[in-house]
Amino acid sequence: ALDPTGKGKISVWKLRDLLENLHADRNPLGTCALANEFKFRAVRVELLQENGQLGEEMEFGKVIQTLGIHVVGVHGLPYPQMLERVEKITYFGQVAAVSKMTSLFRSLRDRSAAQAESEGELASEQRRASKGERQGKARRRVQDEGKAEEEEGTEQR
Repeated sequence: ALDPTGKGKISVWKLRDLLENLHADRNPLGTCALANEFKFRAVRVELLQENGQLGEEMEFGKVIQTLGIHVVGVHGLPYPQMLERVEKITYFGQVAAVSKMTSLFRSLRDRSAAQAESEGELASEQRRASKGERQGKARRRVQDEGKAEEEEGTEQR
């Protein structure tokens, strides 16, 4: 199901499914990347940067290699590659943090907008209700005044 065409590629959108299946099989490739949401975002950003644009398919080999490097860590690399890898991890971590903050900001903004809209609708309904009450009171007052005038007219006759 992860590679329905059998081309050795996986959609970016199926990455979490792959990692969850690996984790369910107690494979460290899945467990490491799913350690927390931040780690997953960093891995995902790295795979997107390394394998192309969003919505494209990624080669399984590159995905497994990237996941393997995350499991082993930078200590499994020669020193020059280790330095380069530390810079990359830092960059991907920063991008993941910005992505998470942007997501939180948008959800709060959308929630605030929806809340303001619902409060605006509630205020409109309250204004309409109070206007209706005022109009009802005014009608009753006019009717009461009309009855009072009729009673005065009847008493004078």
